[in-house]
Amino acid sequence: KIPSFSRSIYFLTAAYDSLIMNSDVEIVGEDQKNFIFLSRSLQRCYHKNPEVGLVIPNLLGIDGRKMGKSQNNCIYLSESPEEVKMKIHLLPNEAISYYFRGLTDYCGRIDLRASSNKGKIREALSREVEQSIFRH
Repeated sequence: KIPSFSRSIYFLTAAYDSLIMNSDVEIVGEDQKNFIFLSRSLQRCYHKNPEVGLVIPNLLGIDGRKMGKSQNNCIYLSESPEEVKMKIHLLPNEAISYYFRGLTDYCGRIDLRASSNKGKIREALSREVEQSIFRH
């Protein structure tokens, strides 16, 4: 699939940014892994050591889709504890297990469909996130 012109410019300017910043490591989501290839090629053209690319899974937004500012589905670190708690309570059931694994030390599976304690599970997640973000 050939990317659009605007998407190509976006990748090129991001790669140039890595070149100017002399980045050693670049962390990107799965949807931007091609950026790493372009960035490394550009660095070689300028006789710089290519950076290491670390590709991580895309983050889920509070609506269960890929997280993004333009999607208006983010939980921001600058938000108040009350705002974060409200957003966690609005998470779709499918996202709860994802958020538990990503934001807490819990590594099991949570199936809200089989649980009669959905509110308690969301409350526990809210407490864990609040402790992680606001008390460190």
